[in-house]
Amino acid sequence: MLRTFALTARIFAKTSFPASLGGRHLQQPACGAALWKQYTNLPHSKELPEQKADGSETAKPNSNTTPGFDAEKRRKVLELEIEVMRQEGRKVPSVSTIKPDQWEHLLAMQFGCNLVIDCSYDDYMNDKEMRNTAKQLMLCFALNRSHEEPFNIHHCNANYGKTTMKQLEKHLVQIHQPEFPFNVTDRSYTELFPKERLVYLTPHCKNDLTEFNPDDVYIIGAMVDKSSQEAVSLGKAKKLGLRMARLPLDRYFQFKSGKSLTLDQMVAIMLELKTSNNFEKAFQHVPRRKITTVDEAAAKEQEMREVAKFKFNFNNKRTGDKRNNSKQSSHPKLGKGRY
Repeated sequence: MLRTFALTARIFAKTSFPASLGGRHLQQPACGAALWKQYTNLPHSKELPEQKADGSETAKPNSNTTPGFDAEKRRKVLELEIEVMRQEGRKVPSVSTIKPDQWEHLLAMQFGCNLVIDCSYDDYMNDKEMRNTAKQLMLCFALNRSHEEPFNIHHCNANYGKTTMKQLEKHLVQIHQPEFPFNVTDRSYTELFPKERLVYLTPHCKNDLTEFNPDDVYIIGAMVDKSSQEAVSLGKAKKLGLRMARLPLDRYFQFKSGKSLTLDQMVAIMLELKTSNNFEKAFQHVPRRKITTVDEAAAKEQEMREVAKFKFNFNNKRTGDKRNNSKQSSHPKLGKGRY
Protein backbone atom coordinates (compact mmCIF):
# COMPACT_ATOMS: atom_id res chain seq x y z
CA MET A 1 0.00 0.00 0.00
CA LEU A 2 1.27 3.40 -0.95
CA ARG A 3 2.23 5.52 2.06
CA THR A 4 3.02 9.14 1.36
CA PHE A 5 3.79 11.96 3.74
CA ALA A 6 4.46 15.57 2.87
CA LEU A 7 6.11 16.93 6.01
CA THR A 8 9.81 17.48 5.85
CA ALA A 9 11.79 15.49 8.39
CA ARG A 10 13.77 18.57 9.30
CA ILE A 11 10.85 19.74 11.43
CA PHE A 12 10.84 16.52 13.39
CA ALA A 13 14.50 17.03 14.22
CA LYS A 14 13.51 20.05 16.32
CA THR A 15 9.88 19.67 17.31
CA SER A 16 6.92 17.34 17.13
CA PHE A 17 4.30 18.09 14.51
CA PRO A 18 0.63 17.30 14.98
CA ALA A 19 -0.33 15.88 11.59
CA SER A 20 0.64 15.19 8.03
CA LEU A 21 0.07 17.45 5.11
CA GLY A 22 -1.36 14.49 3.22
CA GLY A 23 -0.12 12.48 0.28
CA ARG A 24 0.25 15.17 -2.34
CA HIS A 25 4.00 15.20 -2.67
CA LEU A 26 4.53 12.39 -5.16
CA GLN A 27 4.03 15.06 -7.75
CA GLN A 28 3.97 18.80 -7.30
CA PRO A 29 0.35 19.71 -6.45
CA ALA A 30 -1.45 21.28 -9.39
CA CYS A 31 -3.05 23.91 -7.19
CA GLY A 32 0.18 24.61 -5.35
CA ALA A 33 2.18 24.80 -8.57
CA ALA A 34 -0.30 27.22 -10.13
CA LEU A 35 -0.36 29.41 -7.05
CA TRP A 36 3.41 29.24 -6.83
CA LYS A 37 3.72 30.46 -10.42
CA GLN A 38 1.14 33.13 -9.79
CA TYR A 39 2.89 34.46 -6.69
CA THR A 40 6.39 34.36 -8.15
CA ASN A 41 5.34 36.17 -11.32
CA LEU A 42 3.29 38.92 -9.72
CA PRO A 43 5.20 41.98 -8.44
CA HIS A 44 5.29 42.32 -4.68
CA SER A 45 4.14 45.53 -3.06
CA LYS A 46 7.69 46.15 -1.85
CA GLU A 47 8.89 46.01 -5.45
CA LEU A 48 6.39 48.56 -6.79
CA PRO A 49 7.87 52.05 -7.26
CA GLU A 50 6.61 54.89 -5.14
CA GLN A 51 4.82 57.77 -6.84
CA LYS A 52 6.28 61.16 -5.98
CA ALA A 53 4.29 64.38 -5.91
CA ASP A 54 5.85 65.49 -9.19
CA GLY A 55 4.81 62.29 -10.90
CA SER A 56 8.28 60.67 -10.92
CA GLU A 57 8.93 57.26 -9.43
CA THR A 58 11.34 56.03 -6.80
CA ALA A 59 12.46 52.43 -7.13
CA LYS A 60 11.79 50.12 -4.25
CA PRO A 61 14.28 47.45 -3.22
CA ASN A 62 13.81 44.20 -5.10
CA SER A 63 13.40 40.72 -3.69
CA ASN A 64 17.14 40.19 -3.58
CA THR A 65 17.61 43.06 -1.13
CA THR A 66 14.46 42.63 0.92
CA PRO A 67 15.02 40.13 3.77
CA GLY A 68 12.38 37.43 3.92
CA PHE A 69 10.71 38.54 0.70
CA ASP A 70 10.79 35.18 -1.10
CA ALA A 71 10.04 33.28 2.08
CA GLU A 72 6.92 35.35 2.70
CA LYS A 73 5.60 34.73 -0.81
CA ARG A 74 6.27 31.00 -0.58
CA ARG A 75 4.69 30.88 2.85
CA LYS A 76 1.49 32.31 1.40
CA VAL A 77 1.57 29.64 -1.31
CA LEU A 78 1.84 26.87 1.25
CA GLU A 79 -0.87 28.41 3.43
CA LEU A 80 -3.21 28.32 0.45
CA GLU A 81 -2.18 24.75 -0.31
CA ILE A 82 -2.94 23.71 3.27
CA GLU A 83 -6.33 25.42 3.05
CA VAL A 84 -7.12 23.52 -0.16
CA MET A 85 -6.22 20.24 1.55
CA ARG A 86 -8.40 21.13 4.53
CA GLN A 87 -11.35 21.80 2.22
CA GLU A 88 -10.76 18.42 0.61
CA GLY A 89 -11.16 16.81 4.02
CA ARG A 90 -7.50 15.98 4.55
CA LYS A 91 -5.97 15.96 8.00
CA VAL A 92 -3.58 18.89 7.97
CA PRO A 93 -1.87 20.95 10.68
CA SER A 94 -2.96 24.38 11.73
CA VAL A 95 -0.88 27.15 10.20
CA SER A 96 -0.45 28.70 13.64
CA THR A 97 1.47 25.63 14.87
CA ILE A 98 4.25 26.09 12.31
CA LYS A 99 7.11 28.30 13.43
CA PRO A 100 8.47 30.88 10.97
CA ASP A 101 11.86 29.17 10.62
CA GLN A 102 10.14 25.87 9.76
CA TRP A 103 8.33 27.13 6.67
CA GLU A 104 11.42 26.85 4.48
CA HIS A 105 11.78 23.19 5.36
CA LEU A 106 8.13 22.51 4.63
CA LEU A 107 8.51 24.18 1.26
CA ALA A 108 11.66 22.21 0.51
CA MET A 109 9.72 18.98 0.97
CA GLN A 110 6.58 20.18 -0.77
CA PHE A 111 8.31 21.69 -3.81
CA GLY A 112 11.77 20.10 -3.52
CA CYS A 113 13.62 17.69 -5.79
CA ASN A 114 12.65 14.04 -5.76
CA LEU A 115 15.12 11.27 -5.02
CA VAL A 116 14.31 7.55 -5.28
CA ILE A 117 15.83 4.72 -3.26
CA ASP A 118 15.20 1.38 -4.95
CA CYS A 119 14.49 -1.23 -2.25
CA SER A 120 14.20 -4.23 -4.58
CA TYR A 121 17.59 -5.84 -3.92
CA ASP A 122 16.81 -8.12 -0.98
CA ASP A 123 17.10 -11.23 -3.15
CA TYR A 124 20.73 -10.33 -3.92
CA MET A 125 21.81 -9.93 -0.29
CA ASN A 126 22.24 -12.21 2.67
CA ASP A 127 20.61 -11.53 6.02
CA LYS A 128 23.58 -9.59 7.42
CA GLU A 129 23.73 -7.35 4.35
CA MET A 130 19.99 -6.65 4.53
CA ARG A 131 20.32 -5.61 8.17
CA ASN A 132 23.18 -3.32 7.21
CA THR A 133 21.05 -1.86 4.42
CA ALA A 134 18.28 -1.02 6.89
CA LYS A 135 20.75 0.80 9.14
CA GLN A 136 22.06 2.80 6.19
CA LEU A 137 18.52 3.74 5.15
CA MET A 138 17.95 5.06 8.64
CA LEU A 139 21.15 7.13 8.35
CA CYS A 140 19.91 8.47 5.00
CA PHE A 141 16.66 9.54 6.62
CA ALA A 142 18.47 11.35 9.45
CA LEU A 143 20.93 12.97 7.05
CA ASN A 144 18.20 14.24 4.75
CA ARG A 145 16.03 15.65 7.53
CA SER A 146 18.96 17.62 8.97
CA HIS A 147 19.74 19.31 5.65
CA GLU A 148 18.62 22.86 4.93
CA GLU A 149 17.14 21.82 1.57
CA PRO A 150 16.15 18.16 1.91
CA PHE A 151 15.17 15.83 -0.89
CA ASN A 152 11.70 14.43 -1.18
CA ILE A 153 12.90 10.82 -0.86
CA HIS A 154 10.73 7.95 -2.09
CA HIS A 155 11.51 4.38 -1.00
CA CYS A 156 10.09 2.32 -3.87
CA ASN A 157 9.63 -1.44 -4.46
CA ALA A 158 9.46 -2.00 -0.70
CA ASN A 159 8.69 -5.52 0.53
CA TYR A 160 7.63 -5.65 4.18
CA GLY A 161 8.07 -9.40 4.23
CA LYS A 162 11.82 -9.08 3.71
CA THR A 163 14.51 -8.44 6.31
CA THR A 164 15.37 -4.91 5.14
CA MET A 165 11.92 -3.48 5.81
CA LYS A 166 11.45 -5.54 8.97
CA GLN A 167 14.67 -4.09 10.36
CA LEU A 168 13.68 -0.61 9.24
CA GLU A 169 10.39 -0.94 11.11
CA LYS A 170 12.39 -2.05 14.14
CA HIS A 171 14.67 1.01 14.07
CA LEU A 172 11.99 3.52 13.00
CA VAL A 173 9.00 2.47 15.06
CA GLN A 174 7.01 5.53 13.93
CA ILE A 175 7.24 4.56 10.26
CA HIS A 176 3.53 3.64 10.03
CA GLN A 177 2.26 6.68 11.88
CA PRO A 178 0.44 9.00 9.46
CA GLU A 179 2.33 12.08 10.63
CA PHE A 180 5.77 10.51 10.19
CA PRO A 181 7.59 11.95 7.13
CA PHE A 182 8.77 8.73 5.51
CA ASN A 183 7.69 8.00 1.93
CA VAL A 184 7.58 4.26 1.27
CA THR A 185 5.64 2.25 -1.30
CA ASP A 186 5.62 -1.18 -2.88
CA ARG A 187 5.06 0.43 -6.26
CA SER A 188 7.82 0.97 -8.79
CA TYR A 189 9.29 4.38 -9.53
CA THR A 190 8.22 3.92 -13.15
CA GLU A 191 4.63 4.14 -11.91
CA LEU A 192 5.25 7.33 -9.96
CA PHE A 193 7.40 9.33 -12.36
CA PRO A 194 7.72 9.65 -16.16
CA LYS A 195 10.45 7.34 -17.45
CA GLU A 196 12.13 10.17 -19.33
CA ARG A 197 12.85 11.91 -16.01
CA LEU A 198 14.39 8.88 -14.29
CA VAL A 199 18.19 8.48 -14.09
CA TYR A 200 19.63 5.35 -12.45
CA LEU A 201 22.92 5.98 -10.66
CA THR A 202 25.13 2.92 -11.19
CA PRO A 203 28.94 2.65 -11.07
CA HIS A 204 28.90 0.03 -13.84
CA CYS A 205 27.79 2.28 -16.72
CA LYS A 206 30.09 4.38 -18.92
CA ASN A 207 28.20 7.68 -18.78
CA ASP A 208 29.55 10.20 -16.28
CA LEU A 209 27.17 12.52 -14.47
CA THR A 210 28.30 15.98 -15.58
CA GLU A 211 25.91 18.13 -13.53
CA PHE A 212 22.91 17.90 -11.23
CA ASN A 213 19.63 18.44 -13.06
CA PRO A 214 16.75 19.33 -10.70
CA ASP A 215 14.24 18.14 -13.30
CA ASP A 216 15.65 14.61 -13.24
CA VAL A 217 14.70 12.03 -10.62
CA TYR A 218 17.84 10.16 -9.57
CA ILE A 219 17.62 6.55 -8.38
CA ILE A 220 19.97 4.96 -5.84
CA GLY A 221 19.95 1.20 -5.42
CA ALA A 222 19.54 0.10 -1.77
CA MET A 223 22.08 -2.68 -1.94
CA VAL A 224 24.96 -3.57 0.37
CA ASP A 225 26.85 -6.40 -1.29
CA LYS A 226 30.40 -7.03 -0.11
CA SER A 227 30.62 -10.55 -1.51
CA SER A 228 30.30 -9.73 -5.23
CA GLN A 229 30.53 -6.87 -7.66
CA GLU A 230 27.76 -7.90 -10.04
CA ALA A 231 26.29 -5.12 -12.15
CA VAL A 232 22.75 -5.75 -10.90
CA SER A 233 21.69 -2.11 -11.05
CA LEU A 234 23.03 -1.81 -14.60
CA GLY A 235 20.95 -4.77 -15.74
CA LYS A 236 17.85 -3.42 -13.99
CA ALA A 237 18.20 0.01 -15.63
CA LYS A 238 18.75 -1.52 -19.08
CA LYS A 239 15.74 -3.79 -18.69
CA LEU A 240 13.51 -0.84 -17.80
CA GLY A 241 14.97 1.34 -20.55
CA LEU A 242 16.14 4.06 -18.16
CA ARG A 243 18.94 6.55 -18.52
CA MET A 244 22.04 5.74 -16.50
CA ALA A 245 24.89 7.75 -15.02
CA ARG A 246 27.84 7.22 -12.71
CA LEU A 247 29.59 9.65 -10.42
CA PRO A 248 32.82 10.92 -12.05
CA LEU A 249 34.98 9.70 -9.18
CA ASP A 250 38.01 8.85 -11.35
CA ARG A 251 38.39 12.48 -12.36
CA TYR A 252 39.15 13.55 -8.80
CA PHE A 253 40.95 10.66 -7.11
CA GLN A 254 41.97 7.03 -7.26
CA PHE A 255 40.36 4.37 -5.11
CA LYS A 256 42.61 2.29 -2.91
CA SER A 257 40.04 -0.51 -3.00
CA GLY A 258 36.60 -0.96 -4.61
CA LYS A 259 34.49 2.03 -5.60
CA SER A 260 31.60 1.05 -3.37
CA LEU A 261 29.92 3.83 -1.39
CA THR A 262 27.37 3.43 1.38
CA LEU A 263 23.82 4.67 0.89
CA ASP A 264 24.23 7.57 3.31
CA GLN A 265 27.42 8.64 1.52
CA MET A 266 25.53 8.64 -1.79
CA VAL A 267 22.70 10.73 -0.30
CA ALA A 268 25.22 13.18 1.20
CA ILE A 269 26.90 13.57 -2.19
CA MET A 270 23.57 14.15 -3.95
CA LEU A 271 22.50 16.71 -1.33
CA GLU A 272 25.68 18.69 -1.92
CA LEU A 273 25.31 18.44 -5.70
CA LYS A 274 21.75 19.70 -5.42
CA THR A 275 22.92 22.65 -3.33
CA SER A 276 26.13 23.67 -5.10
CA ASN A 277 26.43 21.50 -8.25
CA ASN A 278 30.10 21.24 -7.28
CA PHE A 279 31.57 17.74 -7.57
CA GLU A 280 34.75 18.64 -5.71
CA LYS A 281 32.73 19.73 -2.67
CA ALA A 282 30.34 16.80 -3.00
CA PHE A 283 33.14 14.24 -3.06
CA GLN A 284 34.38 15.47 0.30
CA HIS A 285 31.81 13.03 1.68
CA VAL A 286 33.84 10.11 0.30
CA PRO A 287 35.91 8.66 3.21
CA ARG A 288 39.58 9.55 2.94
CA ARG A 289 40.61 6.03 3.84
CA LYS A 290 39.16 4.78 0.55
CA ILE A 291 40.80 7.21 -1.83
CA THR A 292 44.01 8.76 -3.04
CA THR A 293 43.69 12.21 -4.57
CA VAL A 294 45.24 13.04 -7.94
CA ASP A 295 47.96 15.14 -6.27
CA GLU A 296 48.68 12.39 -3.74
CA ALA A 297 48.85 9.81 -6.51
CA ALA A 298 51.26 12.00 -8.51
CA ALA A 299 53.45 12.57 -5.43
CA LYS A 300 53.48 8.85 -4.68
CA GLU A 301 54.40 8.05 -8.28
CA GLN A 302 57.25 10.57 -8.16
CA GLU A 303 58.44 9.05 -4.90
CA MET A 304 58.41 5.58 -6.44
CA ARG A 305 60.42 6.87 -9.39
CA GLU A 306 63.01 8.37 -7.04
CA VAL A 307 63.24 5.10 -5.12
CA ALA A 308 63.61 3.13 -8.34
CA LYS A 309 66.29 5.54 -9.55
CA PHE A 310 68.16 5.24 -6.25
CA LYS A 311 68.02 1.44 -6.38
CA PHE A 312 69.25 1.46 -9.97
CA ASN A 313 72.21 3.72 -9.14
CA PHE A 314 72.99 1.73 -5.99
CA ASN A 315 72.99 -1.57 -7.89
CA ASN A 316 75.20 -0.09 -10.63
CA LYS A 317 77.64 1.14 -8.01
CA ARG A 318 77.78 -2.27 -6.35
CA THR A 319 78.37 -3.90 -9.72
CA GLY A 320 81.18 -1.44 -10.48
CA ASP A 321 82.81 -2.07 -7.08
CA LYS A 322 82.72 -5.82 -7.67
CA ARG A 323 84.38 -5.39 -11.05
CA ASN A 324 87.12 -3.21 -9.57
CA ASN A 325 87.73 -5.73 -6.81
CA SER A 326 87.98 -8.53 -9.33
CA LYS A 327 90.55 -6.55 -11.36
CA GLN A 328 92.64 -5.91 -8.24
CA SER A 329 92.57 -9.58 -7.29
CA SER A 330 93.89 -10.51 -10.77
CA HIS A 331 97.17 -8.54 -10.10
CA PRO A 332 98.61 -10.12 -6.93
CA LYS A 333 102.06 -8.59 -7.54
CA LEU A 334 100.75 -5.07 -6.93
CA GLY A 335 100.31 -5.78 -3.28
CA LYS A 336 97.69 -4.52 -0.88
CA GLY A 337 96.85 -0.86 -1.17
CA ARG A 338 99.64 -0.19 -3.68
CA TYR A 339 99.36 0.55 -7.39
